[in-house]
Amino acid sequence: MAAFVFGLAKAELCANANAGRVDDRLPLTESVNPSSRGLDTLGTEELLHRINDEDRRAAWAVEREIDVLATAVDQIVARLRDGGTLHYFGAGTSGRIGMLDAAEMEPTFSAGDLVMAHIAGGADALVRAVEQAEDDAESGRRDAQVLERHDAAILISASGGAAYVIGALEEARSRDALT
Repeated sequence: MAAFVFGLAKAELCANANAGRVDDRLPLTESVNPSSRGLDTLGTEELLHRINDEDRRAAWAVEREIDVLATAVDQIVARLRDGGTLHYFGAGTSGRIGMLDAAEMEPTFSAGDLVMAHIAGGADALVRAVEQAEDDAESGRRDAQVLERHDAAILISASGGAAYVIGALEEARSRDALT
């Protein structure tokens, strides 16, 4: 499940990412999850229970933030009703999740023009890793130049610190888009 970042300042993004570190030298998303050690030695049923336990953690994380998410959804809906567009900005797998959600808007809700997605590294990043693209804040700023005052931006970053996403956040705020 993606970690949605609503209106957090750059310092808050980094603080949140650092708070969850298993290893002080690596972001949580780059560290070894202790629950994943020895997966290759588990029986199939035990392995599936372990995966299911980890999946529950994502649902619990969302549950703890329901009030924040509800406020964000209400604010985004107000922007869309005012003629705005929702834009996802992400890097790597986080960006692919945004792209997937945006792609489903037309066939599922007949709302293709309401949601756009931007991914670090461009279209190539949908099918293969584009190394260093997540570290390009200027690219995030450039991609966010499409935003207007009545638009909303959801910035997706597993670590909370992808430079591309932070660059997009800074540009979105400079344009008074909802973040």
